[in-house]
Amino acid sequence: MPEIASLARDHPRIESVFGPLTDDEDATLRSFFAEVDRELQGLAEDVRGGTKGLEVIWSRLGQVQVFGDVAARGVSFDVGLYPTWCFGNRSGEPGWGIEASIDADCQHSVDHESMDTVWDRGDVEMSTPEAAVRELVEAARQLHRLACEHPLEYWQALAKD
Repeated sequence: MPEIASLARDHPRIESVFGPLTDDEDATLRSFFAEVDRELQGLAEDVRGGTKGLEVIWSRLGQVQVFGDVAARGVSFDVGLYPTWCFGNRSGEPGWGIEASIDADCQHSVDHESMDTVWDRGDVEMSTPEAAVRELVEAARQLHRLACEHPLEYWQALAKD
């Protein structure tokens, strides 16, 4: 079972995601995280959904990520940021992956009781913490734009046979 802490409510240390930070670097990164939270909250209001905001998730296997989502009537708008070493990049160089996707409940004639990814931004890698959180802001904005351009039914229809 992973450990989960809200960035806004619990204020967990974020060095596990980024490595050592000065107080100023920490404050800068958190200001971008607050911007992502505002974007997620706006998206949630627009689609009449819910969000917990950004959370830091630590797994027992040592992986760590910052993740946020908005869920509304069987559609989930997800953003995430993770150190690239978490998923096998052992280059020794710092790097962070940023992802964004939209998933919809399975609408197949044989329900496999899961969600289908109906849109994926593709992972983007950045080499500095600030560039990574700036890209996370852009990913959240893109999800919000897509949610406003298409009704939830559009995303649900993409999960059909």
